[in-house]
Amino acid sequence: FVIDGNFVKPISLSIGEGLHADAKKRGFTCDVYVATALSSMYAKCGTLVQTELMFNSLSQRNFVSWNAMLSAYVDRGNAAKALQLYQHMLDEGVNPDDLTVIIVLQACGLLVQEKGGVFGDDVKKLIALNIGQALHADVLCDNSFTLDVFTGTTLLDMYSKCGAIEEAKYVFCELPERTAISWVAMLSAYIEQGQAEKALQLYSVMYKEEDVHIFNQQTFVIAFQACVMLVQEEKDREEGMLIEIGMALHADACEHGYALDVVVGTAIVRMYCHYGSITNAEIMFNAMNERDLVTWTIMLSAYVEQGHGEKALCLYNEMQSENMTIDEVTITCLLQVGGQLGSLELCRELHFAIIASGIDTISSVMATLIHAYGSCASMRDGRATFDELHTNEMVPWTSCISGYTVEGNIEEVFFMFEWSRIVGLQPDKITFCSLLSACDHLGYVTRALECFNSMSRDYGITPGVQHYEIMVDLFARAGNFMMVEKMLGEMPMEASSSMWMSLLGACVQHNNSQVAKEAFDVVLSLHPLEAGPYIFMANAHASL
Repeated sequence: FVIDGNFVKPISLSIGEGLHADAKKRGFTCDVYVATALSSMYAKCGTLVQTELMFNSLSQRNFVSWNAMLSAYVDRGNAAKALQLYQHMLDEGVNPDDLTVIIVLQACGLLVQEKGGVFGDDVKKLIALNIGQALHADVLCDNSFTLDVFTGTTLLDMYSKCGAIEEAKYVFCELPERTAISWVAMLSAYIEQGQAEKALQLYSVMYKEEDVHIFNQQTFVIAFQACVMLVQEEKDREEGMLIEIGMALHADACEHGYALDVVVGTAIVRMYCHYGSITNAEIMFNAMNERDLVTWTIMLSAYVEQGHGEKALCLYNEMQSENMTIDEVTITCLLQVGGQLGSLELCRELHFAIIASGIDTISSVMATLIHAYGSCASMRDGRATFDELHTNEMVPWTSCISGYTVEGNIEEVFFMFEWSRIVGLQPDKITFCSLLSACDHLGYVTRALECFNSMSRDYGITPGVQHYEIMVDLFARAGNFMMVEKMLGEMPMEASSSMWMSLLGACVQHNNSQVAKEAFDVVLSLHPLEAGPYIFMANAHASL
């Protein structure tokens, strides 16, 4: 970088401006080739205004000039201007060449991904798709164009971003040859459209090609990502089958020498964690020669989700011994560990780390810290943390309400709730879950019913399964089985198995054999091999 007046410029730009001045002095800037080269230079240096000025100064423009300006807009992420320039190019009677088609297709894909703007997402997709289809038609009809692998892959990528997966598949099948890039583009298209099973089917076809050159890091990352999506979306699929698919992919990655790559290895760890196979995740994690922060955080999150707080704490100590720098995601996981273990010392240590790293302005992190203090039964620390915040978000308030719920301090729970209303904040579903839980723990039936009715009446919030679950548990433990029946009848969704289990437990407590039999039959139909329902029912018969 060099200092030029009040500006700091890259050396390349400073030299380029010097050459521009020399060319202008010698009268060379009128030459279309020199002017185009200057325009490209300014574009590469990131000065879009100078690029536009140079382009507009041209009395004559060739393909190179138009393509240079189009590329400048695409490189700077300005898809709308690129497409407007392309229209201007057509209006002037200039026919696009192969490179123009590729650049404009990239602009179409970019337009779909742009945030904000005049048009909504659906309109932008339609505009991009119409332009892309017109270009595709030109390529098919005009013999001067060639559908080579690069143009075809760009076309495929454009269709994928526009959500036209069948068109993307057609282009892929019509490619004269397929490289690793085109296979990855098609795999990515299926993933972007949420079609994980088709992505794995395509991977299977790819594997049968027996061409080692088409396998790369991205191939395996996408395949493991598809496995994770199947776990999240296809609940009815046999768990054993999913694990077999994942382990087969793991074996393929080992065979091609990618399993211990940090990016692929992290994807494998994530997959096993989503399977709930902590042992396999640990084996993979420990086998990796290199691990980045993402790898460590995935492993930490898995321990937190599975309730292995002690293992998570050991992993954190190992991170410290390796001098790993932690970010807000890692700290959030560790705060959950502190809450699970009730470790006030860990929460305070992390509180110091939050302030030292300057992320104490992130509302979600501070809300998790307040919740962790509440889980450690130290709302004195939680409230002090809250009082230091200056935020208009509801999340920290809800964390305070949740913390006071753990302490059983119903007065502070409703004081915080009313205070949040006074300052103009709107409660959400999570806030009402905390309020209803507080009433449930302390047996405040009337107050809970008032809160439950207030959700839809005063705030337009439709109660979810968690809210109904808390209310059913509250009425059942109070022995009010008429209200339990009313709640179950009003529910717009199916009652969860945990709801029926809590009801079964309350029936045992209140000697209600009739409702206990109904709850037992439902739980049995959902989970016939679980021991819990049989134990509850045996206790019910014994008490009678």
